Amino acid sequence: MTVKHGALKVLAYLGQLAALLPFAVLFDSMGMGGWTAWHFAAAFGVWAMFLAFGVLIGVLINSLKKSSKLPKKLEPLWNFLQKMGFVLPTAAFITLGVLFEPNPAVYVFILPAGIIVYVCAAITAGKTYSEIFTSFQFILYTIMSVFAMAALAMSNKSELRSVGGYILCAGFAVIALLTALIFNQKNVDVCTKQRGNGKAVLPVGLRGYNALLVTGIFTVTLGLFIFAKPLGALLKTVIATFVRAGILISDMMSSCSPDFGSETPPDIKKEPTDSGSLGDMLPPSDTGVSDEISTVIIVTTLVIFIIAFRKHILNVIKRLFAPLFKSRAKISDAPFSDEITLSNAKRLTPRSLKKAERELSRQYSRERSSSRKYRLGYALFLARLRRTKHSPELSDTVTVHREKGECEFGEELGGFSEVYSKVRYADISPTERELSEQSEILKKIK
Repeated sequence: MTVKHGALKVLAYLGQLAALLPFAVLFDSMGMGGWTAWHFAAAFGVWAMFLAFGVLIGVLINSLKKSSKLPKKLEPLWNFLQKMGFVLPTAAFITLGVLFEPNPAVYVFILPAGIIVYVCAAITAGKTYSEIFTSFQFILYTIMSVFAMAALAMSNKSELRSVGGYILCAGFAVIALLTALIFNQKNVDVCTKQRGNGKAVLPVGLRGYNALLVTGIFTVTLGLFIFAKPLGALLKTVIATFVRAGILISDMMSSCSPDFGSETPPDIKKEPTDSGSLGDMLPPSDTGVSDEISTVIIVTTLVIFIIAFRKHILNVIKRLFAPLFKSRAKISDAPFSDEITLSNAKRLTPRSLKKAERELSRQYSRERSSSRKYRLGYALFLARLRRTKHSPELSDTVTVHREKGECEFGEELGGFSEVYSKVRYADISPTERELSEQSEILKKIK
């Protein structure tokens, strides 16, 4: 196990604990009647001990299973003991409860959550990080959060409802972040293994970059949710300050300029007010000018915004109204997806496989276009390769196809795959000699 996978395992176990947050909310609000930080710390401490005991029992049982000295007939018994091992920490928990006489809510909320985390830890002990933290934890958190919100809604205390909802929403963001991180890393591992036939090298920094990207997105989203009201108030204050400053400057300029259309000078006297606010300092007779200036500023800002983000706006409009302006798709000559799709034989029966191969062979023999004929021949090669134990996958590249074909058929396929790559990617038509060589290869790999 690498250091990176070790860190991901720790993260996965933390995810198992984070999924129990709704139980802590229910315990503190419904059972204890208020919010106390050390109640949460005590609850998660108890669950951490259940988790550690589950990992310990799981590792011991797995080591016993792998031992050659024990008969395999006892494996069901070991599995049963692995799952029922929660009896020991439960008995210890109840014994301590009898001694200290805690609130009965600990048996309703704390103990069931401890049993759940024990079973999950014992079953997944020794497995990969993607098997330790699965979609079960996310679903568990979601269901229990809904139940907790319903219970809080029936409470008469507004503080319980507001603080409890805040805690559950923040916890949901955390559990969603953990889910995205672990599933992202799992996809990186799976795709790397498929692309390199199990021997690919992961680009330096890719895993950390993906984790940082996902974490950044969720952090910004969580920050916007938490600080929505202060940020909105700050933005409103900044905009109002700029608008009022512009209005004040424009009114001062208009009041200082003489009115050439009238012999009497403009009345610029103002009645003092007690408030002393910026709005009260403005002359009441110039509100029309102020409104016009405000309108000009707003329209100018909108025009600048539209010009600056015109490409993004057009892309959004195209996506929204794309169904109304659909054009006929161009029919390409033997698209690449045909050759690769034919290699996906997981849902096909042996009879349909043979039928598809016969149809390909018929099309290959009748085709007149050299490029299309070569591509059909490659598709026929994939169709025959999928009958072997090294069946092609949708994520395989041409190089992987060649390696699998050489392993199964014992033929040198380097030139065959190189010509296909030129035909497919460089749009170069194959020569008669290359077509005949392909035909000979197809005859040998029947």
